[in-house]
Amino acid sequence: MHKGRRAAPFRFGGRRAFCIGGTLPRVLHSTRVDRDMNKLIRKFIAATNAFDVETALSLFAANSVIEDVSVGTKFVGTTGVREYLETYFVGYHTVSKLMSVEMVDHHQAKAHLDFTGDFGHETGFLDVTVGPDGLIASINADLD
Repeated sequence: MHKGRRAAPFRFGGRRAFCIGGTLPRVLHSTRVDRDMNKLIRKFIAATNAFDVETALSLFAANSVIEDVSVGTKFVGTTGVREYLETYFVGYHTVSKLMSVEMVDHHQAKAHLDFTGDFGHETGFLDVTVGPDGLIASINADLD
């Protein structure tokens, strides 16, 4: 520990940790949180690749929002998310391959994906935000 600086205790990943100088890190990464977020994103991709709208919907909070810049529309709530999944995944026979996941903070990750379907081939990303209930609160989507 640095001389003259006090270590402030805080909880990190369920463990007690200390931060020199009393300020918390701006971006927190936790192995458990990383695994949970990766698992949620992989479940979403598996459900959409199987064109299983009900399973995909079960991963979203009731008041969730999907904003897709590439189509210029915001889809709100269960009805909106269903419309998005049925139109752009089922309707275009979209199959997604997860290329990478970057944790932004303990509630948000950026997934980079490879998409193929009736439209051809594209790459893009999903900025996924999870609420305190562990369900998807929002996705901001765009193509590269």
